[in-house]
Amino acid sequence: MSTIDEKGNLLELGKKSPLFKNQDFMNCKDFLASIKHYYLAFAPNVLIKTNLLIHIRFPEFIINEDLYFAFECFLNASNIASVDSPTYLYRQRAGSISHAQSFHQHKLPLLAKSYLYNANYLLQLLKKYPNESFTHLIDRCLRYNASPAITFCILSNTSKKSDLKILLPYANSKAKLCFYFPFIFKALRSAKLKLKSIQSYFSSKITQ
Repeated sequence: MSTIDEKGNLLELGKKSPLFKNQDFMNCKDFLASIKHYYLAFAPNVLIKTNLLIHIRFPEFIINEDLYFAFECFLNASNIASVDSPTYLYRQRAGSISHAQSFHQHKLPLLAKSYLYNANYLLQLLKKYPNESFTHLIDRCLRYNASPAITFCILSNTSKKSDLKILLPYANSKAKLCFYFPFIFKALRSAKLKLKSIQSYFSSKITQ
């Protein structure tokens, strides 16, 4: 997949995937098992048969919705066919959330709702597929979503702690601090933001 802007200018040239070297077809579950990073997103560069989409929909009113969509597609399909060339053009809108630098500018309640939705969905998958070749991917994605789900939900007061407790085994130390000692976490976060603001102020003065 190559990325273009709204005027058709090339933003990023697509790269060939080593996963599909010397093979046109791959079992979907084998593909999931081969993924090594912490996230599963594929919507921009995949063509999907319509019969797979009859019962699959993007979750509404959240961001990161392609994680759910991707897992559902791969777990309900048999094989994936690859085209080993970046011939697909993805047009990125100016305000698109696929701009990584603007992702965390969304309001806390939306971030909280989105990460919590994905974390709960991944918990269900982990129970359904506890010993599969791709279980490690579900676990990694869950750990990636659990910590921000806890911190954003507590910071925005959008969920009860009793509903978040189930995510603690998959959360990092920062999220656990936020869960057990929210006042300390919020004070440290506030101090960090103030320090960052001061550093930014003096940095701008130096460059003037």
